[in-house]
Amino acid sequence: MSVKLVSPVDAVRSKRCGDAGRRAATARSQRYLAGIEPLLDAIIHDQGRTARAVATELTRRAVRKPRGGVIWTSADAQRLLRRLSVDTKAHRPDGRMSRKAEPRRHGALGSGG
Repeated sequence: MSVKLVSPVDAVRSKRCGDAGRRAATARSQRYLAGIEPLLDAIIHDQGRTARAVATELTRRAVRKPRGGVIWTSADAQRLLRRLSVDTKAHRPDGRMSRKAEPRRHGALGSGG
C-alpha cells in the first residue's frame, strides 16, 4: 500500500480551488433564484403557495430546474420555496395552516412495542 504525501503548499492550493468551485456554484444558484423569483411570485399569486400547485405550474410552463430537468415534483417546489424563504404553511390560499403528518407507528394498534 502506498501513501501519497502532500506538501502543505499543495494542500492550501487544493483548498483554495475547492473554495472557488463552491463560490461559483453559489453564484450560479443565486442567479437562478433571482431569475425565477418574479415567475414564482406570479405563480403563487395565481395558483396559491402550495408546493403541489407551484410544481404543477412550473411543469406546465416547462421551466427548467437548476440541473436542466423540466418535470417538477412537489418536493422540488418545496425546496425552491424554502430556499427563497417563502413560508408555505402560513400563506395557503384558503388561509388554513397545514398539518404536520402524524408519525407512523409500527405493529398492531394498542401494542406496547
